[in-house]
Amino acid sequence: MENDKKITKFVNYNEYCEENEQKVNKLEINNIIFLIIMLIFLLLIYLNV
Repeated sequence: MENDKKITKFVNYNEYCEENEQKVNKLEINNIIFLIIMLIFLLLIYLNV
């Protein structure tokens, strides 16, 4: 009985970690896209001046 509880807790924890990893990956991709856009924007300003 005690072992079953531990196993289910462990499985739940693993699923929770996987969900968080996916969220973090999406955030990283968004940050990279944002940085690229900012760089292009700065380049355009620099070239216009």
